[in-house]
Amino acid sequence: MPARPRPLAALICLVSGALLAAGPARAQPSWVDPPAKPASEPAAKPREPAPSFSAEPRPARRGAERAPVSERAEGRTTRSADRREAESAARAAAARRAAQAEERRAARRAERLAARPPRRAPEPMPASDDRMQDWAVASQDLARAYFASFSEPNGVVLGTTPRFYGDRVVFHGRPMSLAALLSEKRRFLARWPERRYRARPDSIRTACNAGLATCQVDSTVDFMAANPDRGVRSEGTVAVRLALSFAGGRPVIVSESSRVLSRDRVAHQD
Repeated sequence: MPARPRPLAALICLVSGALLAAGPARAQPSWVDPPAKPASEPAAKPREPAPSFSAEPRPARRGAERAPVSERAEGRTTRSADRREAESAARAAAARRAAQAEERRAARRAERLAARPPRRAPEPMPASDDRMQDWAVASQDLARAYFASFSEPNGVVLGTTPRFYGDRVVFHGRPMSLAALLSEKRRFLARWPERRYRARPDSIRTACNAGLATCQVDSTVDFMAANPDRGVRSEGTVAVRLALSFAGGRPVIVSESSRVLSRDRVAHQD
């Protein structure tokens, strides 16, 4: 009688047959070898080099950093020059505005003076009045003393000139203070350190006004002025007009003007 197959062996045969029937579609992937890459997958890009963190800057970078500094310096220089030019233009404009404002003020003052009615000058007192005679004599004496003093050396002239003038003087049409007048005289003395002035005795004429307490003295003066350092000398005749005021009790010059009648300018070598 033949032997009967064992149940376990039959079961194994059954399972093996089933697996073979399923075929390769049910095959499980292997976890030992990595799966092959598909043919269509793009090749991996090469890695970019990592950034350098070297402590020393590269030469090219040092040059690149210097350029912006130079550009900033040039920009500051340009802005500084523009600012100075703008400030200079502003100062010039302010000076022009100030000059224009002063001209307008002077014009308004002139208009106000022109609009005032002219004052009538007081009638002069008769020449026979004793006071007029005293004023006339004092005026002529002061004029002669003034010309004699102006013929002295510079130091003497500068020391005595203030006593001949009032605090305010009209000098050749220009109103000025006594200090400004002395500056004018000082410049003249420096230009002509040697001088001689002499009024012709028969040329002195005096007219006094009692209402204004003034006397006017006209005279013809012969003069000589020289500057040895420059090698020049000037001689001639000048007509001098002085206005004296007696308002303070003693006569003082309040106006002075002159007009050259003749002059010979001679240059000589020392």
